[in-house]
Amino acid sequence: MTSNALLINHLNDVIALFKNIISLLTACLRNDSNGRLSSVRVISSASVIFIALFITCFNAGRWKGQIDWPDIDRAHLPCSADYPDDGAVILLDEGRNEIVRGDEIAFSQMERHRIIQIFDERGYAQANVMIPYRSATDISDIRGRTITADGRIVPLDTDKIYDVNLFPGFIFYSDIRAKRFTLPGIEKNCIIEYRWQAAVRNFTYWDQWTFQHEIPVRLSRYQLHAPAEWEIKYKIKGVDLQPEIVKAPAGFKQSYEWEARDIAPWRFEPGMPPVSEVAAALLFAPVGVKNWQDIAQWYHELIKDRLHPDAAIEKKTGALIHLCTNDYDRLHTIYEFVRDQIRYVAISIGIGGYQPHEVRRIFHDRYGDCKDKAALLIAMASCAGITVEPVMISTWHNGLIDTTIATYTQFNHLITRAVLPDGRTVWMDATEPFAPFGELPWYDAGLPVFSIDNKGRGTWRQTPELEEAKNAVQRIWRWHVNADGVCRGKLNLRFVGAPALETRGEIWKLTQQELRNYLTRQLLARFPAVKIDRIRPLSMMDLTQPLSFHASFTLPSNTGLLRCSLAQLSDFDWHVLFPDSARQYPLRFKYPYGVMDSLYIDLAPECKFLSLPAAYSISTSVLEYRLTCDLGAHDAMIKRELYLKRHALSADEFAEFRRTVLRLADKETSSGLVIQSGRDTFRQE
Repeated sequence: MTSNALLINHLNDVIALFKNIISLLTACLRNDSNGRLSSVRVISSASVIFIALFITCFNAGRWKGQIDWPDIDRAHLPCSADYPDDGAVILLDEGRNEIVRGDEIAFSQMERHRIIQIFDERGYAQANVMIPYRSATDISDIRGRTITADGRIVPLDTDKIYDVNLFPGFIFYSDIRAKRFTLPGIEKNCIIEYRWQAAVRNFTYWDQWTFQHEIPVRLSRYQLHAPAEWEIKYKIKGVDLQPEIVKAPAGFKQSYEWEARDIAPWRFEPGMPPVSEVAAALLFAPVGVKNWQDIAQWYHELIKDRLHPDAAIEKKTGALIHLCTNDYDRLHTIYEFVRDQIRYVAISIGIGGYQPHEVRRIFHDRYGDCKDKAALLIAMASCAGITVEPVMISTWHNGLIDTTIATYTQFNHLITRAVLPDGRTVWMDATEPFAPFGELPWYDAGLPVFSIDNKGRGTWRQTPELEEAKNAVQRIWRWHVNADGVCRGKLNLRFVGAPALETRGEIWKLTQQELRNYLTRQLLARFPAVKIDRIRPLSMMDLTQPLSFHASFTLPSNTGLLRCSLAQLSDFDWHVLFPDSARQYPLRFKYPYGVMDSLYIDLAPECKFLSLPAAYSISTSVLEYRLTCDLGAHDAMIKRELYLKRHALSADEFAEFRRTVLRLADKETSSGLVIQSGRDTFRQE
C-alpha cells in the first residue's frame, strides 16, 4: 500500500473517531434531565473521550505496520496438524467493557479484539465479520488486517466496511443493524486480526460473553470495569473458572477478568440443543436485578400502561362475545380474533424488543408481534371480565432457561395464560395461526416459563407436556389386487396435533396444483411406478379436526409380482440421522409422537401371498414398537405402531437408543410382503 493510501486510511480512522465523540457528547446533553450539562461533567466526559482518541490514533498508525501480540508466542504458532479437524483456530479472543458514569448518565464502551489463524479453505469464512448493533450504539475504530504466511500485512480498507440490516427477512421493523466486512488477502496459513469499539448510551454491560465457538480457542479473556458499589451477578457455564478481581472503594472502578484457555469447539450433532444452551459462556444479570421478582416487577412496569382498552376495543369485544354464555367461550372467541385478525409482524426497535405498543394502536393497525398480540388479548379479555396474564418463554428453538441467573435476555417470546372461574387453565399463543384455542404449539410445550400477574408478581411454571398419542401421523392403506397383479389402492393420511400444525404451516399457501404435487411426491417416494388417480385434501383450515388427505392410485405389476417393504410404508429413517455411535450433547426431538400404519389387502382368488412380515415388538423407556399381521384366505391386515414416548435423551442414553433404532431399521428394510398371481406355496418370514 502506498504512503498516500495509508494516510487516507488513517484520516478516515480519525474522522470516524471524531464522529463518535460528537455522538457521545450529544448523548450526554440529551440525558441531562434539566436540559443543561454541568461543566464538570462535560470536562470529565470529554477528557475520557479525548484521551481515548489520542491513544487510538497512535495505535491506528502502529496497526498498519507493526505486530505486537504479548499473549501469543509467534515463534511457536500452531499448525494444521495440531487441529486436523478444523480449518482455523482462534489464537486470542478478548473483550474489555468499561462503564463511564456521571451523575445522571452512563454509557458502556466495549472493545473487542480477535486474532485467528487460518490453515486452509475450511477456515476462510472466519474472515467474514459482522458486528451487530442497535440505534443507541456507536460503532467506531474498526480495524482489520491479514498477515500472510510470508509476513506481509494487508490492512482492511475502511471504505469496504458496510452497514446492513441484520434481519432483512424476519424482523419487519428493526433498529438492529450490523457493520459488515471481509478481510483482504486471505490465503492458507495466514493470520487475521480485527478490533472495534462499541459505545452504548444509557447502558451498563453486555449480558453474555461466549468462550466456546465452532473452532478451537487458545485464549479467551473478558474484562469488566464497573463502579465498585455495583453488585455484579454472573454465572459461568460450560467451563470451570473464577474471575480475578481487583477491588476498589466506592466511587472508583472495580475490575473483573475471566480467562479461559484451550477450549475445544462445539461440534454439530443431529438433534442437539441450540448452541446458545450448550456453549461455554459467561452470563450477567442486569445491574440492580437481584432475583426473578425484580424481573417480574420490571416487566409489569414496562407493560401496565399499554394495556388499557379504549372505546373501540370495548365495542369490538362486546360484539364478539354477545352470544357467548360462559367465560371459556368468551375467551375462545377473543383468542381467535387476535390470532386470525391481527397480522403477525415482527417488530424490534429499542425497548420495543420487550415493550408492546399501546393496545389501541395495535387494534387500529391490525398488526403486531408476539408481545403486541399478547397485550391486545389481555386487554380484550379484561373487557369481558377475564384476567389473562403475560408469560415470558424461551421457545424450543432458543433453548432452555437457566433459572439460576435472573435476566430477561434469556427469553425470546411472549404468550398468555388464564385461569377461569371453573378452575380450567388455558394457555394461548396467538402468534401461531394453526394453534387451536387451548393448545400451545409444540415449540412452547413442556418448557419452564415465567408468568406475571396484574400486581407484578412473577411465578415459575411449566407449560403442558405433549403426549405421543395426541401427536400422530396415521396412514390407512387399502389395496385391492386383481388377477393380473395390479393394485388399486387408497390412502387416508391424517396428521394430528403437532404434526398437523407443522404440515399446515408448510402447505397453507400452496396452490391446488402445488398441493397435488406435494402429495404426489409422498407416494412416488414409496412407489416409483405409482399412478395417481385422485388426491383430495380434507379439513385444511378446520383447526379442531386432524389434517387429512385422501388419495387413490394404481400400482402396476409388470412381472406378476407386487413387492413392498415395511420401510416403503413407514418413512422410518432415524438410523440415517445418527451415524455416530456416541455423542457429546443431549438428543432433543421436537416433540413426542406416534406413527400408525394400517395396511388392508384384499386379493383376487388367483393371487397369493408369497411373503408376509412376522409379528415383532420392542419396548424401551423411549420407544414403543409393535408389528402385527393377520392372514386370511384372500386378505391380510398389517398394523405397525411406533411411539416416541420421550423426546429428550441424555448423551449417556443415546448408545442404547441408537442400537434400538438400528434393529428397527434392519427389521423394516428386510421385512415386507410379496404378492403373486400363481400357485406357489405360501411361506411366512
